[in-house]
Amino acid sequence: MAVCYGKRRALVSLYFSPNSNDIRGVDKMIWENVTPPKVICFAWLAWRQRLKTATYLQRACVINGNANMDCVFCNAEPETVNHVLLWCPHIWRIWSDVLLWWGIHWVMPESMEGVLLWWSGFTFNKFEQKIWKALPLVILWSIWKLRNVFILGKQPDSLALCNYIKTKVAMWVRASSPGVPFFVNDLVFNLRQFSFWVRN
Repeated sequence: MAVCYGKRRALVSLYFSPNSNDIRGVDKMIWENVTPPKVICFAWLAWRQRLKTATYLQRACVINGNANMDCVFCNAEPETVNHVLLWCPHIWRIWSDVLLWWGIHWVMPESMEGVLLWWSGFTFNKFEQKIWKALPLVILWSIWKLRNVFILGKQPDSLALCNYIKTKVAMWVRASSPGVPFFVNDLVFNLRQFSFWVRN
């Protein structure tokens, strides 16, 4: 598995040319992750500010200057990577709700790189670390999917999205740890009790 991730990382690196200000902790957190390859690659693109947001598409002359460039969630700011995945008030609430799962209150860092750098600075036991490292990638992936649903004119429930994020993380971590005797529901609804059991 590690070899496979290494090849994907090398392939993406050819296109985006990482430079000297890359942060090893963030890089390792993204590529050494239990989430599926499509989620890992998406997180890499978000970190590199390469997602096809409205402002990105306008700069690339894919859409004209008269098109609506506002965030689909709040309609208050232009849709940039940092805004649609972090700064939008509706999105910030999703990040905060998921972090409350861990009993953490936070102040949103100013950029995608800042969020991932902050996230990579935490250390837990081996199993908890798998869950922690998967969380930001799944959150980013889920928010982008929610954004696409909004563009299609539907109105999904943000509370349901938080439960979806927790369930996806639990499923992917469970699949990567077949020797650990727990159910997905144990992780989603009783994380603190489960963490106590893992430590003892």
